[in-house]
Amino acid sequence: MLMGMADISTIRVPSGYEREFPGASRSAAEIAANLVRAATEFLTEIDRPTRKAAGLSARGFQTLAILDGAGGPLPGYSIAEQMLISSASMTSLLDTLQRRALIERHPHPTDRRKVLIHLTDDGQRIVDQQLPAIHAVITQALIARIDAIAKDIPDFHFGRFDVRYTNLPALRRGEDFSIIEINGVGSEATHIWDPATRLAAIWGDQLRHYGAAWAIGAAMRRRGARPSGLRAMYRDWRLQRRLMRSYPIND
Repeated sequence: MLMGMADISTIRVPSGYEREFPGASRSAAEIAANLVRAATEFLTEIDRPTRKAAGLSARGFQTLAILDGAGGPLPGYSIAEQMLISSASMTSLLDTLQRRALIERHPHPTDRRKVLIHLTDDGQRIVDQQLPAIHAVITQALIARIDAIAKDIPDFHFGRFDVRYTNLPALRRGEDFSIIEINGVGSEATHIWDPATRLAAIWGDQLRHYGAAWAIGAAMRRRGARPSGLRAMYRDWRLQRRLMRSYPIND
């Protein structure tokens, strides 16, 4: 996530926190609370050019870009696998793109049970116009920097970093930015807030997400990790509710 330079007030954990929760660290909780509070600006920065120029969501443009990169038609399930979304979400997305005449569905020439997705001339035109702007934001230097940070966090398997940056050229070099939020396994996929996403697709993606989290948890237990007990979960829940009251009001 890329954030502008608007000031954000600091969340302060109450002074009696360590007395109420023995063994906990007030400073660590304060750091965590201040990391978990901004919105999804990195995706917004990538999404902005295509949404402004063509009215497309990030996932809509990604679908077109995958078809462009393949150099030919693809079945819907192949695109869904590359985007890590459910078949229901893929169907909804393709319906939207087809209504805008950016893709076409045609029967497979040798297997009539299959349907291939073709990029139209209008879809190709959007890719050719917008891909350079998106690539200008995501550079190898930035990818390497984020990857190094992720690998430095113990047992961080997947998630989203929300960052605050001073200027775009420095960010592209992987420099002069601060992480203000880390969204891990418990965060929902941001595309579910897109009004074009159907309810069935939302539930499908959420269940798939929870399935991945369950698989990671099972693998961690096999490696010797111990799950939190009910008392610790209740303590963390109370802390979260308390901290959420200090978050700024947002949409």
